[in-house]
Amino acid sequence: MSADGLKNPFPGPQPYRAADRSRFFGKPITLFDRGSAVLAAIFGPDGDRIAASSRRGGVLVARLDGKGEPITLETPSAVIAMAFVDGGRSLFTVSAENTTRTFSIDIASLRRGLLATNMDCLPSALRITYLGEALDRAREGYAACERRHSRTRFGEEGEGP
Repeated sequence: MSADGLKNPFPGPQPYRAADRSRFFGKPITLFDRGSAVLAAIFGPDGDRIAASSRRGGVLVARLDGKGEPITLETPSAVIAMAFVDGGRSLFTVSAENTTRTFSIDIASLRRGLLATNMDCLPSALRITYLGEALDRAREGYAACERRHSRTRFGEEGEGP
């Protein structure tokens, strides 16, 4: 309803004054370097992300609020069409070379897959440095990782026999 009580018969985006811009839009997001034009762009199903393809190839998926790092998807040629699928957890693309691809863009799912396939355990000293853990917590974390991968510890921090 408008201020005068009339219902707007036109659904969708409405015109706005330049002074109202900050109410509707956050900080501008630069998706590609200068000289690389956006070929196609779509909004995510929840309206919180945008996927944009470059004329040079590749796709960036970024949050509209500008938080976090964009997901970069490499493609051999320019993506001319795309769609969010699987509730926004995947991105289906069609390239100029007439190939289709489906990329998983669900961060939680990708993180679980990485943890499941990664067999590296971060030693205590590195857990302290990079994760900010206390010494006891770092040792426990290292030992728990080794147990998860069913490895017998020869000594502290994976030293040999």
